[in-house]
Amino acid sequence: QAGDPQEATAIYNAFYGDSTLPEKSIKEPLYVGSIKTLIGHTEGVAGLAGVIKASLCVQKGIIPSNMLLERINPVIAPLTSRLRIPTEPLSWPSLAPGVPRRVSVNSFGFGGSNAHAIIESYSPTKLTLEHFLCPRLLPFTFSACTAKTLIEVLECYDQFLQEHPAVDLITLAESLLKRRSAFSHRVFITAASIEALQFEIKIELEKRRSAAVPSIMYRPSHAPKRVLGI
Repeated sequence: QAGDPQEATAIYNAFYGDSTLPEKSIKEPLYVGSIKTLIGHTEGVAGLAGVIKASLCVQKGIIPSNMLLERINPVIAPLTSRLRIPTEPLSWPSLAPGVPRRVSVNSFGFGGSNAHAIIESYSPTKLTLEHFLCPRLLPFTFSACTAKTLIEVLECYDQFLQEHPAVDLITLAESLLKRRSAFSHRVFITAASIEALQFEIKIELEKRRSAAVPSIMYRPSHAPKRVLGI
């Protein structure tokens, strides 16, 4: 048999059933409720409304009241010393630093399908100055109309980096990606420092000077399709 009394009893026994056990010596109250008092049983999607409600609870830090609740089931009444059934909105209890808000959503669906989900609040990581200063890989794209001119482009940037060792890599990567024309022959390099970028460019130049290293060839999609190679 399923129903609110059975669920309430199971919750009570799980958290408060035997106070002699260390893991069950919980003194704080546990707030319980249901959205069925407002919308009834949603049958095939039972629990979905509860997930939405739980998500809003942890986002707003508010425990909503059980609206339209007139009286508590006599079987559940003895359990309310620990299981609190709010009749008005409550602010979320204070938590220790780093402890998220949590809501447990339990659903007994029509036809015997059961589901359980634990919803936690999300706290974005606070980024420090050191986070932005730490080395990270950046993408550098170089392009030219032909394979030969692509070598010349790489040589120019190699010379530029030697003359400007304090260049801002983030600005350079953005400029190459967003503010330069994209030609048909391209090469892509990742680096986290000026020295690493220079090293990768020199390796790419050695490859292209010593052998025919194919670059990425791009043909615009609007170009006419070739038929029999013509």
